[in-house]
Amino acid sequence: GLMYLKMTKQQKLIEWATSKIGTPFIWGNSDCSSITLEGIKLYYGDILNFENTWVNLKEAIRAYKKYGNPLEILENANFYKVLKNYEQTGDIFVWTGNSYYLVGMVINQSVLVADENKLLQLRPINTFEEYNCFRK
Repeated sequence: GLMYLKMTKQQKLIEWATSKIGTPFIWGNSDCSSITLEGIKLYYGDILNFENTWVNLKEAIRAYKKYGNPLEILENANFYKVLKNYEQTGDIFVWTGNSYYLVGMVINQSVLVADENKLLQLRPINTFEEYNCFRK
């Protein structure tokens, strides 16, 4: 209703992220990329020419081969790197592993990612070692 209209974009994003906590991780639906794309659409609008059409890890990797990795995708969309400790709600989190990327929406000082039980959670950003955050 009316309260929703008065909410800031950040408040809407926080409410959306909170509603995702405990959601089972499902490829192409609620995996980290899919959730992040959903968050980007909500917060920034439909700005990425990137569709999540995968249903497993193999297809997700194939999609990144086609579109570029998350860092390239964000750079092409004119996102810029945020200094460490200056992250805020709405920033895009990218953690680089040996062979894969973990992406998430920053919500306050946490990131919306899957936990070890494959449920979505808000994990404190300072529990990650190497990561970068991006803003537009």
